[in-house]
Amino acid sequence: MKMKHRIVTGAIVFGWLAGAGVAPAADLVGYWALDELSAGKFPDTAPGGSLADDATLVANADLDTTVKWVGAGSAVFDGTGALLSAADSADLDVSTDRLTLMAWVRQSNRAGMRSVAGKSADGDGTYLLRIDDGFVRAGLQTSNPWVITAKDGIQLAENTWYHVAMVYDGAQILRYVNGLPTGTASAQTGNVRVNDCAFGIGSAYGAARWPFAGNIDEVRLYDRALSAHEIQAIGGLPIAGHWTLDELAGGSFPDTGGGAADDASRVNDADIDTGNKKLGAGSGIFDGTGDYLTAADSADLDIGGSNITAGAWIYGNGFPTYAGVLGKSGLGDGTYQLRLDGGRLRAGVHTTDWNISLDDGAALSVGAWHHVAMVYDGTQILRYVDGQSYGAAMAATGALRVNGSSFGIGAVDGEGQYANFNGNIDDVVLRCDALTADEVKCWYDVGNEAALGYDASQFEQLRQVHDQEVDFVDFGKLHWTRATGLGGGAGLSGGSGNYTLIMNAANDTGLRSEYMASGTMISIR
Repeated sequence: MKMKHRIVTGAIVFGWLAGAGVAPAADLVGYWALDELSAGKFPDTAPGGSLADDATLVANADLDTTVKWVGAGSAVFDGTGALLSAADSADLDVSTDRLTLMAWVRQSNRAGMRSVAGKSADGDGTYLLRIDDGFVRAGLQTSNPWVITAKDGIQLAENTWYHVAMVYDGAQILRYVNGLPTGTASAQTGNVRVNDCAFGIGSAYGAARWPFAGNIDEVRLYDRALSAHEIQAIGGLPIAGHWTLDELAGGSFPDTGGGAADDASRVNDADIDTGNKKLGAGSGIFDGTGDYLTAADSADLDIGGSNITAGAWIYGNGFPTYAGVLGKSGLGDGTYQLRLDGGRLRAGVHTTDWNISLDDGAALSVGAWHHVAMVYDGTQILRYVDGQSYGAAMAATGALRVNGSSFGIGAVDGEGQYANFNGNIDDVVLRCDALTADEVKCWYDVGNEAALGYDASQFEQLRQVHDQEVDFVDFGKLHWTRATGLGGGAGLSGGSGNYTLIMNAANDTGLRSEYMASGTMISIR
């Protein structure tokens, strides 16, 4: 899944830290967007950078305007000596005891040692971000000897885009993939060593060493240790959690949208139901007497920014006074929750204070599947039932509070508050962006069309095609492309392989599918 980060003067306005600066301008000492060449060089546009930091093409390195993560292009490397070189300078030395280096990468060949970026020659080290056989590694030399992290954590696949990052905080070296921590941290202390090497992209420094094979985009160097939430803001994916509730693994329901720590464990009689389900092979079943699922507290479930979308399919056998659907709001320790009060949908977020929607709207019918969702966009809390706006909006502002509570399904937290849901819950999705009303309608429609074989990643990739972040996506035998002049309101129409999905009714844009005689799912990141 690809998330385009709309960045305006250093502030991310889409994702984890909407409206908040990722880092002060002075902290960003190197930024190579790799979108265009100027006199044979990729410009460094960091506010703290200089013209001396522009990256020169070496060997067969070049601009690629076809394969790119975001913007107009990326840099492409042949794996045999192609690289970019920026002359040694004071801002690239990063002589403090804090550092962050990151990039988007797509490897055409992951075998062996492949450098992403760094300033570390053989015997003359300072910092290096490298990928060994698909495992992200980070090396650093300070006033203490060279330390490189273990070859562990998430293994990257070939021909797939990933965000990779290294952070040195004065005590340890940390690594991240797609905004989430990976592998074990390595201890290191002291100020980053200063050397005379040129800075390299696609190599360990400004000459050929462990050359990269594939594409690199959006390289950033900070002289500060970015926090976990800041890394997630830049490299995180919009789906923070996705529990299909289709199967049990080791007694837990896997989270396919976050890390393994976000798998949901069963409490009391909560179980899988393979008979009554809305999507996939099963759903979670709860008896209304203290059953719920719990996922441990983690950075991706905190959200922490000013945008959140959360939703699920629910089937109620009856609705008590309070019944939690999902949330991370411990008693007196709130952040967000979605619940039913007597069958009426309510949503709450805690920013500077607790804000919860009114107890309004019609009670949901029992014995039927409904899609329920909440959206907080930094100005108001919105609710939706079956793709339609529900009840009145509730004004709220500010970033979501971060707490230490676990996440709950069938309750408003992972400790069992309001664990009174009686019925089935299916396909729980937690996002760190704010979907529009049209997008919520499409989310419901796509999920309600059994022939599409929906899952959360499918909807996300359809949304990306609409936003022109990717050109097309294929699922099974359906080829989806962006379309204009579709006419009508938001949502899905058509059938038999030829669908129209209007994702913005105001400008009449969306997607069309074309049925292919043969085809397989193509995953586009």
